[in-house]
Amino acid sequence: MVGFLKEKGDELKELQKEDLKQITGGIGFGTGLLIAGGVIFLIGVIDGYTRPLRCNS
Repeated sequence: MVGFLKEKGDELKELQKEDLKQITGGIGFGTGLLIAGGVIFLIGVIDGYTRPLRCNS
C-alpha cells in the first residue's frame, strides 16, 4: 500500500508501507469499542428508566 503526503512546495512524497505504519494518532480500536459499549449501556439504562417492564413471574 502506498500513500502520498503533501509537503511544502506542492511536492508529493510517496510513503511506503513502513512509513504508513509509523503514523500514529486518532482513536484506537479498543477505545472505539469502549465508547460504543458505553453508549449502548446508557441507551439501555434510559430505556429501562422510561419504560420499566415487569418480570414474568
